[in-house]
Amino acid sequence: MAHDFDPVDISSAAFWGQPMRERDDAFAILRTRPTLTFHRSVEVGSAPGSKGFWAVTRHADMVYVSRRPGEFCSGEGIGYSDIPKELNEPFGSFIMTDAPRHTHLRHLVSRAFTPSRWPRSRNRSRIRRASSSLMQ
Repeated sequence: MAHDFDPVDISSAAFWGQPMRERDDAFAILRTRPTLTFHRSVEVGSAPGSKGFWAVTRHADMVYVSRRPGEFCSGEGIGYSDIPKELNEPFGSFIMTDAPRHTHLRHLVSRAFTPSRWPRSRNRSRIRRASSSLMQ
């Protein structure tokens, strides 16, 4: 199925070479779109014949995508460049897997991030400082 490419360029090396503020502005525009946006394959790292990628820029987009595993998958890659499918999990993370494997791994990891476990975290103050500095 062919898709129209969104006019906001997030695929070129020139885009990624811009200052952070300009890139943030581009993603802010994408977040105003009423639906997911489709983009040209990235200039560097795409396999020949690559068709492009969906940009999931809002929480609502993530909910939409995650509830449609027949239409969208992570197991074939989530990055901007194409790597062989069999290397996704060993060199990526469980984010690059699909159900049922993703569900199993998420269940294992999520136990460490419950409200009852948070106060016992040895790195709580370091995590809080790091996240606070990112939010400023």
